[in-house]
Amino acid sequence: MRMSFVQAGCQPDGVVSLKGLAISGFWIVRLPRVWDDPERRRAEKDPYGELDQLARTFKTTFDEWTKSVSM
Repeated sequence: MRMSFVQAGCQPDGVVSLKGLAISGFWIVRLPRVWDDPERRRAEKDPYGELDQLARTFKTTFDEWTKSVSM
């Protein structure tokens, strides 16, 4: 479930300002669980690709949102 929350204010002269923004969601990233056995550790998938994709998705989404509200 994704939830968004925008808090804005309006001054008497009609100027609207953004006071707050909250966006919630989740993305599952599987992290290695076995650290004491080198053989089993190699068998688990490296999480760096998933973490990189998560960061890129967040940045792209935030940049697009910033562009859309600044026009």
